Amino acid sequence: MAFFKCFKKGTVTILEDESDNWDEGTTLLVGAPLLASEVSEAFELLSDRIHNGAVNWSSALPTAGESTFTEYYWEWLEDVVSRSTQVLKSTGLYNVVFASLFSYDRHAPVIRAFCEYWCPATNTLHTSQGEMSISLWDLHEIGGLPITGRFYDEVIPTTESLNRKDHKGMSYIPHICRYLFLEYHNILQDSKGKSRVRMTAWIKYWSRGPFKYKKPSRKTIRNKSQKPKEDSDPSGIIPIALKCTEEEERVFEDLGIADEDMEKSYLAAFLAYWLRKFVFPKDDVTLIIPGVFKVASRMAHDVSFGLAVPVLASIYKGLNDICSADDPGICTTVLPFHYVYGWLGEYFDTTFYIIF
Repeated sequence: MAFFKCFKKGTVTILEDESDNWDEGTTLLVGAPLLASEVSEAFELLSDRIHNGAVNWSSALPTAGESTFTEYYWEWLEDVVSRSTQVLKSTGLYNVVFASLFSYDRHAPVIRAFCEYWCPATNTLHTSQGEMSISLWDLHEIGGLPITGRFYDEVIPTTESLNRKDHKGMSYIPHICRYLFLEYHNILQDSKGKSRVRMTAWIKYWSRGPFKYKKPSRKTIRNKSQKPKEDSDPSGIIPIALKCTEEEERVFEDLGIADEDMEKSYLAAFLAYWLRKFVFPKDDVTLIIPGVFKVASRMAHDVSFGLAVPVLASIYKGLNDICSADDPGICTTVLPFHYVYGWLGEYFDTTFYIIF
């Protein structure tokens, strides 16, 4: 028979006889079990800390990174989708790009309760029926994010990478990437000494079609059983692409974009904006980040990226920052909350969301 004794804190010693000394046994280091049923104190939730008086909500939960209304974005999205449907479908982006065509209203008490019962140690939501979590499959099925594809990496390429060509004279990084950097440079030159490019300036340059959608009115009350009336949200019906106007063509003329590169350049410029707005909001969510230009250009050239993995990581990190904060009400973490809203709507029927 085996006997177990603790001669030193944090260890367990295996003995053949209960009277054996420490040096006659085998000593192993021990760790906290992962199952909450064995040691519940290892998984203290934000709700526990609130009930114990250790922390408190000083203000409403900040939700930096959630998808918000931006003038001309919906118009630009409809135009891009109508012109680049095939590329978006072949790269697995159509559904998740389409999902950003709508407004996402949050129910503050539900989100707050969600955070209070989210466990940072296990990345799970503790419910009366057990633990559950946001998974990669959820982000794919509910949010439309592709799971498979190349590794997503936000990085500004080196000069060597941007200029490198293969034996056929083709650039390793699509040459349309140059147009994104050029326009970034042009906007900075015209912005009177500013050091970074605002997303509003980016969309103002690229989206020159007619204005159609005004900001939806804020829906402060949500009814579980009745879908609220839509305000000025898009219908979801993508209009047929029209011939570019002279003003719209001037975008490409100013950058010296050849006719054969217009569609892919236009799509890449949109994806650079969309990646920051709807997929990977970080830090100052009002800025365009040149680190997305390489990925956006490759996406426009039919290259697929596994977006669900880094998105899930950013959600886990953001939720853990909130749940571990001394004052969650002033936590400045940024994460794409709209995916959390969609997940709650799918599994708990808390409100109505239009999401794929």
